[in-house]
This record gives sequence, C-alpha cells and structure tokens, in this order.
Amino acid sequence: MGNRLLVCFIALCSIALITLLSRTRNLPERLSYGKSPLTRTAMLKVGDGNLSFWSTKVSDINGTCRPVNNVVFIKTHKTGSTTLATIIERYGYINNLSFVLNPHSHILTDKLFNRNMAYKSPPPLDFKENHKLQFNIITNHARYSRIEMESVIQSGAKYITIIRYPVTNLESAFGYFRLAERLDLTHNKNPFYTFVNEIDKYSTESFFRRPYIRNGQMYDLGLNPENQKSVASIQKKIKDLSREFDLVLIHEYYDESLVLLKNLMCWHFNDIVYIPKGIRSKQFRYNIDNSFEMKIKRWSLADFLLYEHFNRTFWKKIQTYGQTFYNDLHRFRQKQHNVTMTCIEEGAVDTFDAREEKWVLVANATEFCRLLRLEDTQYWKLLAQRQMIAALHRMNFNFTLN
Repeated sequence: MGNRLLVCFIALCSIALITLLSRTRNLPERLSYGKSPLTRTAMLKVGDGNLSFWSTKVSDINGTCRPVNNVVFIKTHKTGSTTLATIIERYGYINNLSFVLNPHSHILTDKLFNRNMAYKSPPPLDFKENHKLQFNIITNHARYSRIEMESVIQSGAKYITIIRYPVTNLESAFGYFRLAERLDLTHNKNPFYTFVNEIDKYSTESFFRRPYIRNGQMYDLGLNPENQKSVASIQKKIKDLSREFDLVLIHEYYDESLVLLKNLMCWHFNDIVYIPKGIRSKQFRYNIDNSFEMKIKRWSLADFLLYEHFNRTFWKKIQTYGQTFYNDLHRFRQKQHNVTMTCIEEGAVDTFDAREEKWVLVANATEFCRLLRLEDTQYWKLLAQRQMIAALHRMNFNFTLN
C-alpha cells in the first residue's frame, strides 16, 4: 500500500498545499514549516512573571510516568473545546506528532468518523512503505466512533472530551450560530427567551445547525437523533462513554479539568497553559432566566443526563487524585496568570469576527506567546503543511517555501 498511497497523495498534497499557503495569514514568522524549532528541552517556561528556557527535568512531572503522545479528542460544540483543541495541537506541533486532518478544512467531518477519512489526510510524518497508516492525534471536529478511530490511531491513545451545562451550552450555540437572525427573532427584546418559551415549536421544524441545538453534545459523542428520545438508549450510551473515555472535562471547571488532563497525560504545566479562544462578543450573549432549566431539560434530556453523570464522576477523579490536587491547581493558576500578564496587551481586543473577541499579543511577543495565541484554524494549516511537505519529500520532491 505504501508507494501507491504516497503516489495518490501527490496531487492531493500539491493542490491542497498551494491552497493552504494562499490562505495562510498572520502566522508567526519564526515558526518552521518543517520540523518544529521547539523541542521539549527548548520550550519556554512561565514562572515568576518571566519567560525562560527550561528542560524536561522539572518537578511538575511524575518521574514514574511517561508523557502520552497519542490522544483522540472529541471536539464538542460550544463547550470551550476550541481552546482545548489548541492546547492539544500545540503539544502535537512542538513534539512533531501526526494528526488526522482534512486537507481542505479545519473541520474533519460533521458526520460519524470513518477510517477512510484518514486516507484523505496528509500521511503521518513517520509513514513508511507497506506499514499500516496510523496517526497520533485526532482533534478536529468529528463525531465519535470508537472502532473507526481506533483503527487509525496508534495504540495506547487516551480518549477525552469536554462537556458543558446544557442551559448555557444552548445559549452559547444560539448566539454563536446567530439563530436569532435565522429564526427571524431579532425583533424580540430577548430572542433567546422567546426561543426557549416556544421551544416545542422547534422540535418539529428543521433549521440551521439543529443537531447542535438539541442534545448537541450527545450528537457529537455519537448518539443519533432518533436514539435521543429513548431514556434507555441514552443511559446505555452514557454507560458506554463512561467505560470508553479516559477523561471527560467539564467546562464550568476548566482549570480543574486541565489539571486532571495534565495528570492523565503526564504532561508539564506549560503544556496546558492557554490563551482563551472563541470568546463571544456581548452582542451575541443573552440573559438566562431561572425558569429555563426545566424547559431546556425536556428539550435536551440526553445532554442533561450526560452532564449529570460526568459531573459526578469528575469529582470522584479529583478525590482519587489525592491531597496534592489543589496545590497543583493553585500552581497552574499562577502560571496561567503569568501567561496573561506576559503575553496579552491589556485592554486590546481583536473584533474582526463580530461574534468573537480575541485577545491581542503584546508587541515583540515571545515565540511561546505566539504559539499560545494561535487559533485552531492556524494550527490546522501549520500541521497540514508540515505533513504534506513531509510526504512530498519522501517522494524525492524538492519543495521549499520562500
């Protein structure tokens, strides 16, 4: 399969790479399109308000564990998943790991994942002739399908996702997908209030992004709409997810979730610091009435049952972590604060996309700050370019970037 697979990629890689390069804007000038110039021994350490080079021999790694490089992240909608995706993408970029990617879009698929999608991806960096096609990471949007994903990911992968309280998840989706405009509710004082009070009306109507508006998190996790009406089907799915996932992060406890992730993956604190992505602007936020919960619970029962289950198991994981958890949480928040103070220009906001407010880097920001600031779409471009170029080089194509 090796030669034939690589030959098939030539046209795809060449066309897609040219397209990517023409669309690439605002990427850090110093970042390499070949192997990353940053390694685990040349990352930047955030500490005491300063940035300095550090080595892997630091106290925030348990000496008995080895960093996990293989991970499947199921990216749910409007849960803080884009920020988490960039954390994983940054780790993969720095450590020269290979991703399953759609060469034409940062969205892998809006359907259930199928192993054939991996054959459309730029091949892994270490791909060899006559070897099985296997990657390290899936992190772009793709609906969960365990057997199909396992078939293209290296062994020992951790499976993770993130969920959010369904009321605020629905409000976030309503605002971000601009449903007030699409459902002709802009004339109302509070369009979201009107939507919720007339929510039964929309149970029979078809509208934009509907799968992500009703039980959207369970939909992303593989439960089809026709199975969302049966409590037995929902509970069986939750039981399966509880068995199959190594960690389900909780949006409302973001920092706590990341400390659990760090422990699970045997990563450094610097691997999980972040600059938030996808922060909605005020004009797309809506007030939430206390009466909304019961109405939305009837509307998105599957998501409520999902959240209730994993919110319980979340605190059990913290209890299992032990007495050092809150010390680690405090240390992480100190580092996170230092990132904000060191990397972000106070009071400056990029509002190019009217739906979002993006933080702006300080002048002469360090390379680590720029890696933190990269968007999901920018990492997709960098990763796809690197894997495409590696494939071309394996075919003895002399390809350079100006």
